[in-house]
Amino acid sequence: MRKDNRGLSLLELIIAFALLTVISAIMLGFMVAGSRMYRTVSGEVSLQIQSQIVMAQIREFVVDCNGEIAFSDGALTIINTDATHIFTLYGNKLHYNGDELASNVTSFRAAFDYDYGAEPTVKSVTIRLTLEKSGEEYSAMQVIALRNENVT
Repeated sequence: MRKDNRGLSLLELIIAFALLTVISAIMLGFMVAGSRMYRTVSGEVSLQIQSQIVMAQIREFVVDCNGEIAFSDGALTIINTDATHIFTLYGNKLHYNGDELASNVTSFRAAFDYDYGAEPTVKSVTIRLTLEKSGEEYSAMQVIALRNENVT
């Protein structure tokens, strides 16, 4: 070990800064990649959660439908003996009885499966929902069986 107090040479200082720059660049690359991954996953999860909430709300009213059920022009209408429930797509927002239920909705569709007995009745409803946000798209489909047989 040297006993003189000359400090660091210019070459040693340049090498230390070069190593520090390389290590900083590598760490910054990891942080940027992690941030991008977080935004992507966070966006996908947000769309999935929103889709599950919407599907649960629709299922709640479709399952117990004891009146009429219809879908036309982007609107699902469920008429029960005690209330009428209307899910409507306006632009990119899905509304329930006029109140906003979900945003970023690009597609909302319903199809019916009928039981052709003495009178045709709806036995199940297939709901398709597509949401899109920041370039991420999530599509959900759910088949809901009706409990009541007097639905037309």
